[in-house]
Amino acid sequence: MTQTNETITVKYATSNVELEAVKAIYRSSKRELGFLPDGAFQERYDRGQILIVVVDGTIAGYVLFSTNQKYEVRIAHLVIARAFQGRKLSTYLIDRLKLASLQSRFQG
Repeated sequence: MTQTNETITVKYATSNVELEAVKAIYRSSKRELGFLPDGAFQERYDRGQILIVVVDGTIAGYVLFSTNQKYEVRIAHLVIARAFQGRKLSTYLIDRLKLASLQSRFQG
């Protein structure tokens, strides 16, 4: 269960420090996720296709996704760091991703 006094933020990864934290979470779950080259992370980062969930200043998880011309979203990874699992943080990422998808449809 999520603690009520925590600060939880969902945002796009916008710095190399955040990108490196995403890759560190990936490496800790690589056995379950399979191989994804660093270049794929960089490409998604450059396209604004990585959302992170931050709990009290610590990056706790991420969703790496892509979109197509029909505004369909495809999730490649949805990962919460082990220390933060069981707190429904993935729901924050999915909700933000849905909102971003809807906004893209109306702006595009």
